[in-house]
Parts: sequence; C-alpha cells; structure tokens
Amino acid sequence: MNDHDMNIDASDARYLDHTRDYRDELRELLDAANHKTGISRYRLCKQMGIDSGTLSNVLSKRRHFSLEKLMELLALLGYRITFTGSSSAKRYQDAPPAEKKKKRKASLKKD
Repeated sequence: MNDHDMNIDASDARYLDHTRDYRDELRELLDAANHKTGISRYRLCKQMGIDSGTLSNVLSKRRHFSLEKLMELLALLGYRITFTGSSSAKRYQDAPPAEKKKKRKASLKKD
C-alpha cells in the first residue's frame, strides 16, 4: 500500500507524527480536569483571554503556546512547571566555567 492508496498527501503529514510532546499531556490534563470538575476548554480559554481555536490548534499540534500562556493554563488546572538538572549534567562538572552547560528537564508538579 502506498501513500496514494491511503489518500495521504504532504499536507496531511502532520497528522502522521505520533511523537508525544507536551501537547499530548496537556490534552490529557484538560480531559481529566473536565471529567473531575466539569470545567470546559471553552471556559478555560475565556479565563485566559484566548480564542478557543488557539487551544484547538495547539492540541492538534499546529501551533505552540508561549511559555507564559502554558504556565497560565497549567496554573488554572493546579499544576506548575519546574526545571531540574538531569544526571547527564554531571559530565560537565569538570569543564571550564565558560563551557559548563547544565542539561535541564522540565516536569509538571501538582500544587
């Protein structure tokens, strides 16, 4: 079976990317919040002052949130972003100060 048989063209390629990123986890958090508290995506958008289409585009991986908007949305859901050093950062401990780069990993913490 080739791409033509599946009716897929280059414009549809973005839907074939199954790589998970923060938007997949954000979708899960929004679904859980809706199930638990009944808060809708529309209501969250109104609280944040954004169009619901913007959230839809982010969740469908056509756009990204700014860090500020992501932090605002997560705060409304009771989460915050934290950054921690990774274990691979140890290899830079002996490097001269100008070359030291700490690898950071973002994670979500429930408040």
